[in-house]
Amino acid sequence: MSKTFGVNAPTLAFAARIAELHPQLPAPNLGTNPYMPNELSLCLASVADVEAWREALHVPVDQMHFGAHGNGGLVVEFEAAVEGVVVRAFVLFRSDELAKAIKEADTA
Repeated sequence: MSKTFGVNAPTLAFAARIAELHPQLPAPNLGTNPYMPNELSLCLASVADVEAWREALHVPVDQMHFGAHGNGGLVVEFEAAVEGVVVRAFVLFRSDELAKAIKEADTA
């Protein structure tokens, strides 16, 4: 049986509260999932945008991660529990040389 849209209500309400408290934050592409209703994905446009969200949510800097993603891509992200919602904020971008260097360092 399919989950209902209502299972995401607490997570969407959290997102609405953040929008009201921090209207200056860069607008993300929001993602929710009815099978993990307490998770919120924030796909952002730049590393600076991820940093702005990290600061607004008071996520410690040591929870930031940088690494290779997919075929030659890079990701900068954090994941943290905030008010019972698991927030994952990230930006994906391409940089073939840097991604290769990171992959080589990970296997060394």
